[in-house]
Amino acid sequence: MPCRYWKKAYLCTPMDTMDSYKVDLKGMAEGAVSHRSWVLEDAFFSAVGGMEIKQGRVCADVCIECDRDDCWDIEIALTGTVKVECDRCLGLMDQPIRADESLRVRLGADAGDDGEVITVEENPGVLDLAWYLYEVAALAIPIRHVHEDNACDEGVMRRLGGHDREGTTDPRWAELAKLKSKSE
Repeated sequence: MPCRYWKKAYLCTPMDTMDSYKVDLKGMAEGAVSHRSWVLEDAFFSAVGGMEIKQGRVCADVCIECDRDDCWDIEIALTGTVKVECDRCLGLMDQPIRADESLRVRLGADAGDDGEVITVEENPGVLDLAWYLYEVAALAIPIRHVHEDNACDEGVMRRLGGHDREGTTDPRWAELAKLKSKSE
């Protein structure tokens, strides 16, 4: 869901440093709204060090609203493409992603995340959004991702084809089919 304060599409710019993803929550006045935009590219995914995504180009738009002294609502919108392994041939493929996520953040004595509210230590009162951006992107990847028809690596598919003997049925499956037909 886009931030209600977004009046236009914000331009995404490539990341400068990992520090650019840190938000000084204590520095925001009550009622203030901040907009941030980044392009998450290979350098970002490499620096974060997650397992699911190593490469990609994703536009991230973030709206941060301070609704009262110690609480912030953060809306994240991601759109782009990441490189993932094809489930069929294990070759890299482009996977389009799109995601909208909301975070609720507050300041507290100890950092934590109870699943609904993220607590950031009051001192220094800075939230690093890098990992949250990565997680939103990773969760936007479909469970099954395969190349379009006939786009898989031909060599791998030929090798796999040798294991898929048409016309022959594994005897274990035949026995299971008999059990199934008896139960019906």
